[in-house]
Amino acid sequence: MSYVRHLLTGIALLSLFLGGLNLFVDPFDIFGIPHIKGFNTNKSIGIERLSKPLQATARRPETIILGTSRCMSGVDPRDIDGDRTYNLSVAGALAGEMIMLARHAAETTPMQRLILCFDFVAFNDTRSVRNGFYSDVLGRYAWLKSLPRTLFSYSALKRSRNTLRDSLRGKHTAYRSDGFRAFQINPRQTRESILIAPIDAFLSPGGAYRNYPSFREKLAAFGPLIHDLRSQGISVDILIPPVHATMLEAIGHAGLWQMFEDWKRGIAAFCADASLKCWDFADYNVVTMTALDQTDGIYSDVSHFTPEIGRRMLNSIAGLDAEQGFGTPLTPERIKQHLANIRTARSAYLRSHADDAEIVRAAAARYGLQ
Repeated sequence: MSYVRHLLTGIALLSLFLGGLNLFVDPFDIFGIPHIKGFNTNKSIGIERLSKPLQATARRPETIILGTSRCMSGVDPRDIDGDRTYNLSVAGALAGEMIMLARHAAETTPMQRLILCFDFVAFNDTRSVRNGFYSDVLGRYAWLKSLPRTLFSYSALKRSRNTLRDSLRGKHTAYRSDGFRAFQINPRQTRESILIAPIDAFLSPGGAYRNYPSFREKLAAFGPLIHDLRSQGISVDILIPPVHATMLEAIGHAGLWQMFEDWKRGIAAFCADASLKCWDFADYNVVTMTALDQTDGIYSDVSHFTPEIGRRMLNSIAGLDAEQGFGTPLTPERIKQHLANIRTARSAYLRSHADDAEIVRAAAARYGLQ
C-alpha cells in the first residue's frame, strides 16, 4: 500500500508540475498570462480548433469574423472599426463547424456583429466537423471542461516546449492574439509553385472539389442559427470571398459549375428569407482575373487573397470607396443576371488569359477531368 501511495503521490505532483508549466507558458494563449520576452511570447498555438474558441471567449470581442483559412489570413481584425474584433476562422472549416463556432461565440462573448465568410469548399463534405474539433472547448465553462487538454495533455506539453524554444530563439509566430494568421510561405518553394499549388490540391482525388452531396442541407442548417442570432440583436453579414479566376476554372473542370451556381442561388434565397445582406466576390472581376504573374500583393496563392484585398472587400460591404466591378450584392432579383454576367466574363477570361487557363486544364487532365 505504501508503494501505491507513493506512486500516486508522485503522479499527482508530476501532473501539478506539468499543469503549472503549461499554465504559465500558456501555449494556446487562452489564460491571459502576461507575455514575457524570451519565455512565452512566441506562442505555438497550432491546434486552431482547440485554441481559437477558447481565445474568443477570453478576448470578449464585439465583432467576430468566421470562415475558412481564406478569411483567417485575408481579413484583418485591425481593418474593422473598434478594437474588439476577433478572427475565429479556422483552416478548412466545414459548414457544421462554422455553425457550432458561431453559437459558441454568441453564448460566451458579447458579440454584436458576425461576418460570415461562405466558401464553396466549406460545403464539400459529408461530415459536419473535422477530426480534432472538440465539443469540450465550446459553450459556457469550456475553459474548465477543456483543462485536461489545455493543461494536462501531452499535446499541451509539446506546445509549451515549442513556445519556450521559439520564444528563446526569437522565432516569429504566425498567430496574432486577435485570431489573425499570416499566410505561411515555405522559403524552399518558388513563388510560382506556391501560387498554383491549390489547383492540383483541389482537383486531386480526395481534394476539395470532389464531394458535394448535401450542400443544400448544409446551407439550410444556417437558418436556425441566423434566427437565434437575430433574436439576440446580433447583426450578420454574409460574404463569398474571392479566389483567383484559375480556382473558379478548376470548379468548372471538376464538373461542379452547375452546382456552384445552384449554391449561389441558394445563398441569395437564404439571405432574402433572413433579411440579410450578402455579397459575392467570387466571380470574374478586376481582382480575380489578375494575371498570375501580376498577383504579388493580391494573392498569397490562388486560393488565398491578401489583407489588402480583404480591406477592399470590407470597404465594399460597408459602402465605403466601393470599387467598380468588385463585389456584387446577392438577391433573388439579381441572381439570374449576375450568374449570366459571370458566364460571359468567364468566356472573356478564357480568351484573354489563355496561358493561365491552360495551367488549370493541364492539372485537370492529370486527374482524368475534362
